[in-house]
Amino acid sequence: AYALTITAIGLTIYFFLQEPEVGSILTWIGVPILVFFIVGMLLTFFDFITLGFLKKKNWISKIYFPIYWVFSFITLSFLYRPLVYNFLDNKFGRRLSFFLVPIYLALLFIITLNYNHSNYFSFEESSGSRIANSENYEDQIIDDSDFISEIAINSKVITNSFVKVFIVYSKFIEDDIYDFNTELKPEKDERGVTSNFINIDLGSTEKVKEKNAFFDAFNTMYSVEIDSVTYNAEFILGKSIKKQNGFETYIGIKNLNEGKHLLTVKRKEIKDSDTIIKVDARIPFWYYPD
Repeated sequence: AYALTITAIGLTIYFFLQEPEVGSILTWIGVPILVFFIVGMLLTFFDFITLGFLKKKNWISKIYFPIYWVFSFITLSFLYRPLVYNFLDNKFGRRLSFFLVPIYLALLFIITLNYNHSNYFSFEESSGSRIANSENYEDQIIDDSDFISEIAINSKVITNSFVKVFIVYSKFIEDDIYDFNTELKPEKDERGVTSNFINIDLGSTEKVKEKNAFFDAFNTMYSVEIDSVTYNAEFILGKSIKKQNGFETYIGIKNLNEGKHLLTVKRKEIKDSDTIIKVDARIPFWYYPD
């Protein structure tokens, strides 16, 4: 229940408040939802540890019931609530519940413990001008369980005269493309589970035009800078070293001076009918040609 509630809060922040702008529609929608989830989580937890105190008080129950109903579905408590009630009806069960609550809180505290190595850094921060997170470099993603989360270049130290930039594909990129070019949005969304039993001709002239228009929109949206200088970056469909689907491009850097440089990936986005530019990644690298 705790994990599902935190997931709901996280999704609200991701979809509505990831980059809040004062006065925007998403902010006006996201903030009340976020407040509702936080307050509702606290009230639901209080009602649980007090064995239904809020539901027993008539005037409070009228206010609390809508919150209780929503959180019943968020936490899936309607599935296990009968078992809990049967457990609490037993005298031994009620006594045991008073011990379980502090035990759960102690376990929650223990699993969230982590060792803080520094007063200034977490060593898990996203890459930037002075931070180099290994997830942004393909050659440093060695473990089978590790993958590129969003954007990566081929290496932290570049010895060739080019640098590869890879952007992991996600459905949100395609949704942003539809906002950027509404003509590309299909009448029927065919994403999801499908079967090769029905052969769809993706090589037809019309499909080729649509794919070309998609890449044109993608390359208009995304741009790559090195040390604040924009480079010609034409992204095409490709795969990462870990076989992740995405978009890749190669940028010539033979004219760069040796030493540290900062690669920045920017993206245009339609927000409230305006085009804004977001920074999707800042990745430092060092250029020392062979």
